[in-house]
Amino acid sequence: MKSFPSEMRAFKDPLTGRTVRQLTTKSNNYHLYFTENAFVRGTNDIIFLSDRASRVDSDPAADPHYNVFSMDLDSGVMTQLTDEESPVARATKTPDGRLIVYNTKKQIKALDTLSGKVTTLYTEEGNYNLASPSISPNLRYIGFVRNEKTGHEHGPNYSGFKERYYLVKDARITIAA
Repeated sequence: MKSFPSEMRAFKDPLTGRTVRQLTTKSNNYHLYFTENAFVRGTNDIIFLSDRASRVDSDPAADPHYNVFSMDLDSGVMTQLTDEESPVARATKTPDGRLIVYNTKKQIKALDTLSGKVTTLYTEEGNYNLASPSISPNLRYIGFVRNEKTGHEHGPNYSGFKERYYLVKDARITIAA
């Protein structure tokens, strides 16, 4: 996989006096959803999504082409873990980072970070959007949501979320074993 150089910079928080490290300065990057732990147990790495590999300088509202990355917090070096044709929308991982599950527009996939093997777990062929992948503690199941497509997508920072929330009448919790 492709690596990218460190962009880290440190500064002092003027209110607390604590040293803060900004990890990225280029591209669109985002932390895993707030309910997910991005840190990898036993290492000094984090997992995040970025569009830096697309080489397109896009606005965050323009649906950037995200993929999954890891970052070594000691060196700041970022490594691209996925190279998907369709942007990665959400991701989750096991605490040790061995398994990363993510969704694209039509698929739920699993990446074994030790072997590099990507396995397609589910392909949506109906009128549903995929979201919120989750890994069971025993690694036996991958759970995810299938919400009916309403023709009204939300934008950055949850714009349009309320409208879509009331439009979705058919939502299905699904697992792949």
